[in-house]
Amino acid sequence: MNCGGRSGALWTARLGINAVVENHPDRANAEQLLATAEKMGDPRIGVELSPDHVIVMQEKLFDLVDRYAPHIHQVCFADRKVVQEDLARFDGRYYYVRYESCWIGDGIVPGRELLARLSDLGFDDYVSLKWEKSARFGHHLPSSESALTHFAMYMRELGQHHSHVR
Repeated sequence: MNCGGRSGALWTARLGINAVVENHPDRANAEQLLATAEKMGDPRIGVELSPDHVIVMQEKLFDLVDRYAPHIHQVCFADRKVVQEDLARFDGRYYYVRYESCWIGDGIVPGRELLARLSDLGFDDYVSLKWEKSARFGHHLPSSESALTHFAMYMRELGQHHSHVR
């Protein structure tokens, strides 16, 4: 896997910018990207952590956070539910589990615990809402305007209940 290596670090230094890459299914997983950021040792280069993708890709979220917190520069937040239809269907080789997008806080992503842990480890960067509703998928989801309002309320409630979360 090549994330730019030394040339990427030189490029960000020359331009005076920070760079993040996001973990994504069918691409690099979170551990690959976080290990690469750690190896590069440049504080301007980090990972935009997508915790729902960590779960979908069967990585251990809190192990990654504990080990690589300094390299997590942004959290791209979405939630997922396990689809019950055909759960654990076996095709003779694989058991299947499918996930679908849902309201933040209604799924299996441990958002409150994740953000509290990151805060405890010194995270003080951006948390962005990922709301993927398109012609291809997410038809069951409400509008992006509703999602943004819900996300703001979720984050506000989180801040009220967890005083150590900035």
